[in-house]
Amino acid sequence: MTFLEAADANKPEKKRALLGIRGRPLLATLAGAGLRIDEALSLQRRNVNTAKGTLTVARSKTDAGVRIVDLPPALRDELANYLDRSKFKKPTDLVFPTARGTKDNRQNVRERLFMKAIERANVRLAEQKLDLLGDVRPHGLRRTYASLRTACGDDPVFVSRQIGHEDVRFTLNVYAQSVKRRDRMTEAEQTEYDRAVEWAQWAQIGTNGQITALVPPSDEVATYEKSAT
Repeated sequence: MTFLEAADANKPEKKRALLGIRGRPLLATLAGAGLRIDEALSLQRRNVNTAKGTLTVARSKTDAGVRIVDLPPALRDELANYLDRSKFKKPTDLVFPTARGTKDNRQNVRERLFMKAIERANVRLAEQKLDLLGDVRPHGLRRTYASLRTACGDDPVFVSRQIGHEDVRFTLNVYAQSVKRRDRMTEAEQTEYDRAVEWAQWAQIGTNGQITALVPPSDEVATYEKSAT
């Protein structure tokens, strides 16, 4: 969450938001929907349905990459607010265009958004005595997405389909590493992690505050967990 917040304008110092108003929602989409950077930069407004809480990846480098992704409420609201402020309103307009409405490139996004967000986030992390961020790349947020979704209780097979993979082994590997990582967290790291998980959770079901996964665990995951014990 500190990384995401770093893309916003720093009001006390009157710094501009990174990449204007699109920096934070772009980072949020990569981390909260698991998109590849080119998939995010190719998104058109007609591909995002904030009323239903979905976005459609219409073109991807693989057949499995063409998919409909469910948006957690926090990301849905973030995109709805951003699209309302964007001056590009046509259905075929890009969601995250340059100031001239054209498609941006990944190198520009990395240099003007990721690297600068890392610098800002590391200042705040150092103040909290937390580990600093390394060389975070746009593609790395797909791993963040998989980690957050499994932490929220979603079936890794479902997460794999959402991320655009036919092979579930990537998600299962992230799932296993995430469990091991949580066991070694300090209290401060756990707090930061819990903030990210809370942001990624689905809407609460009923009145008991319980978060319900979209799909039940699959046989494939059950077999994996049994073999890992």
